[in-house]
Amino acid sequence: MRLHISFVLGVLWVMSSAGSAAQDVPGQMIDIGGHQAHLNCEGVEGDTSGPTVFVDVGAGSWSLDALPIQSQLLQYEWHVCSWDRPGLGFSEDSSEPPTSAQIVEDMKAVMQGANLKIPLALVGHSFGGQNVRLFAATYPELVSAVILVDSGHEDQWQQFDPVIWQAVVGQAEFTSGLAQALRAGVEAPPPPVAADQTLPAQWRRAVNHVFNNPRHFEGVARELLSIPQSNMQLAESADLGETPLLVLSAGRSFYAYEGLIETDTKEANVTWLALQRDLTKLSTRSQQIVIPNVDHRLLQLQPKIVAEHINRFLRAELTDAIE
Repeated sequence: MRLHISFVLGVLWVMSSAGSAAQDVPGQMIDIGGHQAHLNCEGVEGDTSGPTVFVDVGAGSWSLDALPIQSQLLQYEWHVCSWDRPGLGFSEDSSEPPTSAQIVEDMKAVMQGANLKIPLALVGHSFGGQNVRLFAATYPELVSAVILVDSGHEDQWQQFDPVIWQAVVGQAEFTSGLAQALRAGVEAPPPPVAADQTLPAQWRRAVNHVFNNPRHFEGVARELLSIPQSNMQLAESADLGETPLLVLSAGRSFYAYEGLIETDTKEANVTWLALQRDLTKLSTRSQQIVIPNVDHRLLQLQPKIVAEHINRFLRAELTDAIE
């Protein structure tokens, strides 16, 4: 079996420097009951700005991975927040397992600690889609709309070739080994994103900090290995009732892994699109948009298009809240 290199590259792309001072952390740190969580909000929040858009990114990723879509949504004058789940990025470890049910409670604590205006519009990519879906099912009164961006599905591991899950396990082993190497004093390779001079200096320092922090990589491994339990929690959750739901799907999602996993990419992609269609059954006010010719990384590769769809959907569904 080949290692799931795309997961590796995804992790490396969003990580990063030791020694950053607390004031160098972009955004703010929120106490959520015994540990601090990192929240990054941009834009104007107020009575006339409409709902806050809260973004949760994919497994093993942190708020840096949300920057492309966050910056595009700011063009439409939304108040946009993203966060680091406990153990990832700048957020401190939690003593609780990093399953979706616990993430939902931590997410709620972050929103309350930051006094975010509710109800919120939730955007979740991949594993983050599973989290925001469970949040909306658990606390519907706090949610104005849900946007699932190529979201995971609770049945995916029963329908996929088992080699795909083994690749995720391989990625968890890789990141765990990297954390051990860092704790042993091995110098981390420079992250590719650190060379991106379009990032503000504060974010470049943040990248370096996280990439050299073994705690982050340990958090990635724990989160990946907790996915099956998260999926069982999701399977037991309620649907979303009349909550407006947009399912944004990548037309060629699994082609991101072509040549990297020894499986039938075309067959996996067909299965994925069927699961995406199934997500529309969660709400009586749902719609699906398939973005063609883009793979699972659409949040980073096509943030402008994704933001256009999100903005159009929210303005159509939440007119009273925006006006």
